[in-house]
Amino acid sequence: MTEPSGWSPAPEGRLPPVPAPPMAAVDNREILYLYFLRNENSYTKEALQAAAETAGHAPDDIAAAWERSQVGVAGKTSSTRFVNAARLIVVGLYLGTFLLLVFGTDISERTYTIGPPILGVLMLFLGLLSLVLVGRTRMVSKEPLLALAGMLAVPFVMLVIVAGLCLSTTTPTFLPRAV
Repeated sequence: MTEPSGWSPAPEGRLPPVPAPPMAAVDNREILYLYFLRNENSYTKEALQAAAETAGHAPDDIAAAWERSQVGVAGKTSSTRFVNAARLIVVGLYLGTFLLLVFGTDISERTYTIGPPILGVLMLFLGLLSLVLVGRTRMVSKEPLLALAGMLAVPFVMLVIVAGLCLSTTTPTFLPRAV
């Protein structure tokens, strides 16, 4: 009997290496896991699993991905539960700060009316970046206030930096002016 080309026997006392599982199986479970995390608060377990079965996923992959999505790490949960609230807070803070800086200070007078458009573009960019940051799927505390605080820390710091720079170069119009 002839050996296939490229085949060589394993060295004495060693087993041949175990072949790696196909990438599709790993990717399939990862895709299901992310799907379950993103949708677990919108649909029931049964509806999500039925949709996965209808899409042609294997029952073993569905069970493994569901189990993985439900495992909490010492009081932590997926951030998907708090994303909508965090996004509303980001939009409210950035819009409110923009309106306060444009209508509550003399930024237009001090910048010859070019300040508000520049501030608007900057706030829009930082606001969109903040929405992306809070929309990431990660593990956060199960406590809603702690989860939101963790998700909103970086967007809030960016907002404070921009607002602080604007206030340091303008004068609030709602305060009495010094004579």
